[in-house]
Amino acid sequence: MARQFPAIGAPYKTSVHVLWVAPFLNVLLFLAFAGVLSAILFAVRRVKRRSPAADDQRARSDNPESDVLIAVAVFTFLGVYGVISAPRLLHPASAAILAAGVGIAAFRGGRGHYALATKLRKFVMAIPVLLGSLVLGTTAALRGDEVFRGERSPAQGSFNVLLVVLDTVRRDHFWWAGGTAVTPNIDAFTSRGVRFDDAWSVSSWSLPAQASILTGAYPHEHGADWPSLALRDSTLTLGEYFSRRGYDTGAFSSNSSWITPEYLGRGFDRFDVYSLEDHVRRTAYGRLLSAASRFVGLHYAGRGRPASDVSADLLDFVGERRDRPFFAYVCYMDVNRAFHNRQLNHPFWEKKASVREVVSAYEKGLRQLDADFGDLIATFERRRMLENTIVVITSDHGESFGARHAADRDPAGHGTSLFPEQTRVPLFVVLPSPIRNQRIVSRTVSVRAIPATVAFLAGDSTRQFDGFPLITNDGDNTSAGGDTSALATLLYDKRNSVAFATGGWEYIRDGGGARIAEHLIRVPLRPGDTDLSGQPSVSSMRAGIAELLAGNVAPPQAGSR
Repeated sequence: MARQFPAIGAPYKTSVHVLWVAPFLNVLLFLAFAGVLSAILFAVRRVKRRSPAADDQRARSDNPESDVLIAVAVFTFLGVYGVISAPRLLHPASAAILAAGVGIAAFRGGRGHYALATKLRKFVMAIPVLLGSLVLGTTAALRGDEVFRGERSPAQGSFNVLLVVLDTVRRDHFWWAGGTAVTPNIDAFTSRGVRFDDAWSVSSWSLPAQASILTGAYPHEHGADWPSLALRDSTLTLGEYFSRRGYDTGAFSSNSSWITPEYLGRGFDRFDVYSLEDHVRRTAYGRLLSAASRFVGLHYAGRGRPASDVSADLLDFVGERRDRPFFAYVCYMDVNRAFHNRQLNHPFWEKKASVREVVSAYEKGLRQLDADFGDLIATFERRRMLENTIVVITSDHGESFGARHAADRDPAGHGTSLFPEQTRVPLFVVLPSPIRNQRIVSRTVSVRAIPATVAFLAGDSTRQFDGFPLITNDGDNTSAGGDTSALATLLYDKRNSVAFATGGWEYIRDGGGARIAEHLIRVPLRPGDTDLSGQPSVSSMRAGIAELLAGNVAPPQAGSR
């Protein structure tokens, strides 16, 4: 039941390392509580000694057995509360009441057993040994599982595949799309390959979008969307596909909310995502500390593993494997974290950041991510790995800064609409050096074509993924039947929207039933292009949606606004 709890910080999103992180955190907290409790009991005894109480009352106050029983009750309460509230199946108040009842029962049952309590003190020194054993055991279990997964038949294919997702990076923040030159390393590297100027995501939030990048299916087909949040068993992932072909497969993510092994881990030998802080924040007491930390400017959304750490894990993975090709999936969360850090991470006594400050933080985060990506590519070049690696770079969605910023629209954020600032993304494919193909593609494409593309480029023509390859390894980027339109859907919380983009236009339908709003938006390749020739009819855009949804969602009623 707990594994289906739909929350960003759900307790089931963690690795086996939590088996030592949770008790280690509890030991630290219990020691702190012990210090506080000792200080309170000491103060109470001093007050009683000074009062004109009877000698027998003074004697009872100095009785160590009462202190031990109080400690047993307090720590029983803390221990039971930590266990029963961890899965988040009970309301915190209910868990506290139940834990208090167990604590009181422990207090009453401990009377007359003071000798037993003193004997238990001898086992305190065993706690560090047990924690150390848990650390070594969980690490060995993870590595052993990875080795077991890595035992497979010889690889079918020769090219490595590196798929990089720049989480929350908008298309229009690149110079060629009208932005400023803040990504010189990405620009220099991608200039060697194919750039898709009109690429679209399938949604405006991470899980369904990146699930489509890994499966080639739309969200209504693969199922990893709100509210189920789970890939359908019948959906093939790139991890599974390359694993079956004998590749070593690894995923490296700093999006510990949605890009996790619980959601997208099928087929990967290794899936590195969680930091020590993630594990701590998802324990019962870690959640309480996390909630308190927001008041002093330590919001969860502004924290996480930097790109340099994620890249280091990737380089360790590919460095260990030189006898077979690899498929590596990388999700960098740095830009998302940078602007959320400026937007949310301020003490409660300070005013909120302005839109200009948030946008500035966004661009600063993109500059830093670009620098870290440059370091990664430099390492690949030193190791001569680019000569045999297909590299795909894209984003899962963008970000709206609201109507107060430039040409953005309300509502702000991502996962709030399907307007272009949230769904139009960068997309590059760089082929290995012997067959590099420098080209710019202006036709409308969808990120869901990435699996079909990399499978084809890696030497497989069996077409196990939906869609057509965006390019072929002989340099042709207009393969017959290639997509010239893109579909996006948004089913998140109470939002229900669908969009269709093609040829410089986007049609959006918001809502359902009798409350439908429709938008037809000009989305040129370059800013300032106001040419409205070739404007499609709303009915043709509706038909495009109906065809791609294959009957899953009914088109809007005629005459709706």
